[in-house]
Amino acid sequence: KTASPAAWKNILALAARSEVNALVLDTRNEDGIIFHKTNVELANEIGAVRDFYDVERALADMDAAGLYKITRIVTFQDNPLAKARPDLAVIDNTTGQPWKNNKGLRWLDPTNRDSWKLALDLAEEACELGFDEIQFDYVRFPSDGNIKTLSFKEPYTEEVRVATITAFLQEAHDLLNPLGCAVAADIFAITLESGWDEGIGQSPAELSNVIDVLSPMIYTYTYGPGWKGFDNPNNYPVEIVSAALDAGIPKLEGTSIYRPWIQTWQLNAGEIVAVQNVAEKRDLGWMIWSANSIYDDSFLLP
Repeated sequence: KTASPAAWKNILALAARSEVNALVLDTRNEDGIIFHKTNVELANEIGAVRDFYDVERALADMDAAGLYKITRIVTFQDNPLAKARPDLAVIDNTTGQPWKNNKGLRWLDPTNRDSWKLALDLAEEACELGFDEIQFDYVRFPSDGNIKTLSFKEPYTEEVRVATITAFLQEAHDLLNPLGCAVAADIFAITLESGWDEGIGQSPAELSNVIDVLSPMIYTYTYGPGWKGFDNPNNYPVEIVSAALDAGIPKLEGTSIYRPWIQTWQLNAGEIVAVQNVAEKRDLGWMIWSANSIYDDSFLLP
């Protein structure tokens, strides 16, 4: 929704009058759609490219405003590529066809290194265009749907999963850091506390050795009744976010930092600011996520 000229102008104005010092723009979203023109050949071949915004103009605007420039690239949930190239896809072992999650979206097989190329090519191009940081989202194994029918090129064990995701991000780091870009990954917040990879291959300890930023998605609505003793954890955002960060910070073995994602929906402005303060008290930055791209001064202070 921020791609229209009027909406973009409003976002820049909000950043100028508030504490906002960075913006995150999508290169590729959850549906595998690429939001701006690209010279990456495979992206064009599979029909995934749209022209939602002028990326060079957006980067110039952010530079003029002194904003840190981040782009998000959804990685292994890639419906267009998995459909066009089933040899790169997670396979449903009951049908022999590409597996689909509960939203009908196909996934790439992270254990097949050939499936890494498009995301890495998009990331390299984004860095060369002028983004400061490449943020990989859905950089994991599938979690939603009938995971009992998943079939991968390599064994579906925790050791393989963690090694696979860590290796992908190590390759991204080795590619992008020399070009001047930081590398970030969005991770399930539950991995900060659970002690295992939750079936998705994300280990904060391992990843902290290979990338620059870990962004746990500490969305309180995702925690079920009884978590931390709360009947409805969503009513206790400060406590939930505090517990996640306090459990996760000691797990950092390398030089990575945490920069958590904070939800806007189902929380009021006071709760959002309180959660921001939780991060800041731990010398951490934060990012705000609104599924509808609705941001305002009520929770972004001057």
